Amino acid sequence: MLVNRRLALEGQLMAQQAQLDALAAQARLKLDSHQLWPLDVDEDGAHAYP
Repeated sequence: MLVNRRLALEGQLMAQQAQLDALAAQARLKLDSHQLWPLDVDEDGAHAYP
């Protein structure tokens, strides 16, 4: 019974790690494509987009 419980917990851990990896990859993609915040600034030095 303990072995089955351990295997189930390891499976959950692997699934959560896969979700975390996917979220990290998505965040890196958004950062690299400048979707998290715009780089364009207007004359005031404020961001062109709110």
